[in-house]
Amino acid sequence: MEKFSRRLIFIGVGGQGVVLVTRIISQSVVEEGYRVVIGETHGQAIRGGTTLTHMLYGEEEIYSPLIMKGTADAIIGFEPMETVRALPYLRRGGVVVYNRHPVHPVTVKIGEEEYPTPGELFSKINSIDGRVYGLDATKIAEELGSRRVANILLLGVMTGAFDLGIQLDTIRESIMRNVPPGTVEANLKAFNKGIEYAKREQPSRKHKNFL
Repeated sequence: MEKFSRRLIFIGVGGQGVVLVTRIISQSVVEEGYRVVIGETHGQAIRGGTTLTHMLYGEEEIYSPLIMKGTADAIIGFEPMETVRALPYLRRGGVVVYNRHPVHPVTVKIGEEEYPTPGELFSKINSIDGRVYGLDATKIAEELGSRRVANILLLGVMTGAFDLGIQLDTIRESIMRNVPPGTVEANLKAFNKGIEYAKREQPSRKHKNFL
């Protein structure tokens, strides 16, 4: 019988809370008794730079901190152009949850890259052989009271869309331990909203205006 394992990619722009979500999931994984390895994280100290994290966990010993291209079970993309960068890691039949709200990275601001059109981004993301959940998490978070909870909203969508092998209460407890004081209620509300969204919407490789 095959041992349980998961390979996740988290990608976004510095300042979007990618590292926080990674910490919440990694602590939840440990609480569930799994072994976990976190791969390299790039640019986390630079606001506006790319942040890319590899997370591997499961029942067996893990020997590499990096995910090979074509083997990730799921990608959580906090920004659409950054999500496109991570697509080569996804396996066939994998899941992509991403924020459709653009945040121009440093490379675009200094003229090293041009930012693609929304149509180009949506076309690339929705061409994958898998399930796609695209939503304007920033807008929904603002409607909930603060755009700062967009990262936890996306975590909720992934939790509802894909079997992470983690109990919901374990993730909620990890959220409560890790988010800033005074924001627990708002973050839990965003997490639950994300789960509801994933259960309500039908994923598609063809882009839909999910709101």
